[in-house]
Amino acid sequence: KAYDKNGKVIDSDKLIFSTEEVKVKTTIWETKSVPVTVKTAGEPAYGYELLGVDYEPKTILLAGTAESLAEVSSFPVEVNITGAATDKEFQILLEDVWASTMPENVKLASEVEGIAVKAIVGKKATKRFSFSVTDVKLRDLAEGLECVFHNGIELPSVTLMGSEEKLNSFNLSEYEIYVDLKDYKKGSYVIAKSMKWRIV
Repeated sequence: KAYDKNGKVIDSDKLIFSTEEVKVKTTIWETKSVPVTVKTAGEPAYGYELLGVDYEPKTILLAGTAESLAEVSSFPVEVNITGAATDKEFQILLEDVWASTMPENVKLASEVEGIAVKAIVGKKATKRFSFSVTDVKLRDLAEGLECVFHNGIELPSVTLMGSEEKLNSFNLSEYEIYVDLKDYKKGSYVIAKSMKWRIV
């Protein structure tokens, strides 16, 4: 068939062709589907954590020589979440990262221009842990002295921040709480807020 410049078929009965055959040389490349991988850089705002990352598409189709495709196992992209206190969305254009991520002789075969990424950011959980006088260890108390608590002392609690999973598995008894009494002599001291100690 013959076509005009507008892509319409021309009645071949009205045409005389100089040849019946046309030789065309073309290169056929292989294709390969690879997963998109998203890496985050930076840290969210204080008191917040990265809960997860969602993105589309999950895979892209590549075309290239067998040797070049063998070098590619994924299509990596990176987003920066520094200072984020809410969910953060990114639109990454493939043409902006292609040269730095793909080897030569590899082309994009997918009909996609970019990757949409959503970093899910949430507030960290907090949990308060209380401890008793018997949990406090005394270090470097001078020889001949002993340490006793004043009556009615209220020892402080410890408030930790982190993921709910880690806080639920945290066991305060696995850690040592101590007071360093080096250079303390006989007398009464307030060593820490809500902690009062008397050396006798």
